[in-house]
Amino acid sequence: MLAVLGLTVLVFAAVYAPLTYIVPFLHSVTGISGALISVFLLAYGVATTVGSSGGGRFADANAARTLTVGTIGFAACLVTLYVAGTSAVAVAVAVLGLGLFAMGMAPSMQYRVVSLAGPGSDLAQSLPASAAGLGTAAGSLAGGVAIGGYSPARPSSPDWPSP
Repeated sequence: MLAVLGLTVLVFAAVYAPLTYIVPFLHSVTGISGALISVFLLAYGVATTVGSSGGGRFADANAARTLTVGTIGFAACLVTLYVAGTSAVAVAVAVLGLGLFAMGMAPSMQYRVVSLAGPGSDLAQSLPASAAGLGTAAGSLAGGVAIGGYSPARPSSPDWPSP
């Protein structure tokens, strides 16, 4: 159970490191500004709702597979942002994917914790939310450090090759 909670912290940190700073990315890399940024954020929000509800069904079927597919899908979306960040269409698809995959994994993590807790499952139901909050804070901090040290276009190592 502790391993799954640790995974929850890591997953949410990985999700919120880039998402906390998506607006500066959209503005400086993709060239989107004004009301169009709100459209991208709304699309992300809708995708999280769809991902969360669909993730519950997938978690019931096979929680481990849902986490694996979600992680691969989320990573592919991040690579798309890096490689095709100047294309508004590619970024729109990647942002939708981020919402679907990121929140699609949340029910599986909750399910795994409750199923591993045994007789303490009533108390354990609250722990994934705390782990998610910790991951969100850690990811936002890491994203802020990366953006502050480099830029929204290049939060990775300055020696990283340009796409």
